[in-house]
Amino acid sequence: MSQISQLVANNPQTAWDRVTRRQCFRGAQRLGIKVDAGAKHSEMVGLFVSQGITPNQVVNFVPVVKKTPNGDKIEMYPESKERVYSERKEHQRMEEFEKRIQAGMDADKKAKEAQNIDITSLKTDIDELKTMFNQVLASLKDQKPQESIPIDLKTIHWKRFQKMAKDIGETWTTKDPREPIIERLEHGKDTTDRS
Repeated sequence: MSQISQLVANNPQTAWDRVTRRQCFRGAQRLGIKVDAGAKHSEMVGLFVSQGITPNQVVNFVPVVKKTPNGDKIEMYPESKERVYSERKEHQRMEEFEKRIQAGMDADKKAKEAQNIDITSLKTDIDELKTMFNQVLASLKDQKPQESIPIDLKTIHWKRFQKMAKDIGETWTTKDPREPIIERLEHGKDTTDRS
């Protein structure tokens, strides 16, 4: 017994772990089991296990010699077929890649052109707005300035009156009479509203 265990390597992977997703999918097709094209490896393995199917029924296992520190040992792995290189197929793949790259470049070029059109239309709109704004400014300049409205110093707001008094060098509070300040304002300054 010990001689056989020395010949067979101890790999912790289960047989199901060694079977690839593609091999599971092909095995399901061969066994007539319907599996979704986007099904994951774990989903297909769960389906096989639930139906009592073993890994050997899904794919053919072959002995493979593995090198270990203790020498060569034999393990069972799913049989894999090497892909045959075809120059024609490789050429077709390269053409397909070139078509995809060209389509991407064309789409990028169209997007840039559309962006340039948008920028051009925005510049046109801005120019039109500038023209309209300049026309409005010109029409405002042509209008005559409004005539000054005379101020009634007896009824204007007290804060404004206080500021006017301060402008001529007087200090006035709401407890003080307005008449002396009004006389000084009327003689020394124009009392029309410039605002």
